[in-house]
Parts: sequence; structure tokens; C-alpha cells
Amino acid sequence: QAFWASGDANWARLSGMPSFSALIDETLRIFPPTPLIARLSNGADQIGTHAILQDQNVLISFVGIQNDTQLRADPWVVDLEKGIEKGGDKGGEAAFGFGPRICGGKQFALVELMTFVSVFLAQARFESNSSAEPVFHWKAQMLRQGGQAVRVTALA
Repeated sequence: QAFWASGDANWARLSGMPSFSALIDETLRIFPPTPLIARLSNGADQIGTHAILQDQNVLISFVGIQNDTQLRADPWVVDLEKGIEKGGDKGGEAAFGFGPRICGGKQFALVELMTFVSVFLAQARFESNSSAEPVFHWKAQMLRQGGQAVRVTALA
């Protein structure tokens, strides 16, 4: 709330908040909005022992990658420090891809999301209205079955 009330809030200042950026990245890593993407190979390739043919459909599971215990000892643990060490920009791999095919609008989308979240949090309080563990329903997007049990109350 103080950030927006200061009078000099802007995207440059918001995008320069490594802790906030790391929080957004970790949230997208653990709960990717798109659990998988499909790509068409533009040439023959090899992934491990698997041959990929030209024009073959390849599915990339962000959930599988982000929850691989070979990459993270406990993938469900939020690691903000790792993002801050890299300038608050670990990549948002779960939502934007990585490598040569990374989303060109990634940085804009991250700052836009940070803006939305910061304005929303400055004007409302969020409380869970259920103690039940979430049960996810996987489709092209990850959705919580029955919706999200949350109450939003405007702040005075």
C-alpha cells in the first residue's frame, strides 16, 4: 500500500524489486499456469536415449521439469534466495519457456503481473475460507477443482 501511496510508483521501481520478482517466479514455478506445451521439431534431434524425428510433435511438461528432484532436492519448497541471487530474474520458466524459444514478452508480462498483484494486495485482504488441501484438476491449464476457496475484503 505504501508503494502506491508514495506518489513515485512506476514500472521501473516495481521491476527493480528482486524479492517480489522472485516470489512471482517461484509461484509460477510451483503452480505453472500452463502445465505443458507442445512443439513441432524443426529437425532431427536426440534427447537422452530418445530419437526425435523432424516434424515430430514434442510435449514439454513444465510440471515434470519444475518438480524434478534431480534439479531441486525438494521442488515444493519456495526458494526466494535463488531468484534474488540472479537479480530476481530466474526466468519464470514455468510460464514463459526458456532457452532460444523464451517468450519475447516475458519481462513485460512479469512486471504487468507484479503491478496487478501489488495493486490488488494494496486494496484488499485475502483469507482462505477453507482448511481443505487443494485438489487440482489438470487440463491444458491447472485449475483447482471447485474453484479457489478465498474471501476478498476491500481495505479501508
